[in-house]
Amino acid sequence: SDLNDPRVASTTAAGRRDGRAGDFRPVQGLTPVTHRFTWHPTGESLLAAQLAAIETQDLVALSDNSLRAFSPDQVTLLNSSQTQALTPHQLSLFDANQIGALQADDWAGFSGDQASALTLAQIQAIPVNMMSSIGNNALRGWSANQLQALSDSQLTALSGAQMGALTNSQVGYFAPEQIAVLTGTQIANISTTQIRALTVNQIGALRVERSEEHTSELPIT
Repeated sequence: SDLNDPRVASTTAAGRRDGRAGDFRPVQGLTPVTHRFTWHPTGESLLAAQLAAIETQDLVALSDNSLRAFSPDQVTLLNSSQTQALTPHQLSLFDANQIGALQADDWAGFSGDQASALTLAQIQAIPVNMMSSIGNNALRGWSANQLQALSDSQLTALSGAQMGALTNSQVGYFAPEQIAVLTGTQIANISTTQIRALTVNQIGALRVERSEEHTSELPIT
């Protein structure tokens, strides 16, 4: 028997990375021949061990439908090595609930190619409390449309260090309305070269009290 056993769908996870219990559904495409999974009648933590046992090459080989079949709780149980092994296309298949189930170490390890494949709906589904965990490689992979899709709460949740890690071009992608909500800490961490990449409209959107530190660095028009 394997993860397709209907009894697995009713098990509860004691092994979630966030420490919460959750419901699981069977994942198509995982067979006992390929993955050597064994169903156990008391298997809450066994299910976690089964998911952790999926080798990265097997995860990458799963079909689109199989990946879509992962419940949010199952996505949470995937470790960062597994999520980092997903192809950009595979990551783009996750729905909003699956994106919301990704953990801090997942976001910290995503590559620029993976991040660039995220849809705008996926970007908007990133929980605010995960924003500060997004790694610099992932941040630098975001396009103008992706950055502009961030809500005010998502944007202001980025740390000053993350703002400083953006490329000059990326800083220029933000809409004036987004520039207007940046915190003092974020503005203070923007470099001189990033400040000089701001457009006239962006500069006009800077709040006076937040732009004082960089006043001498603003481009003269």
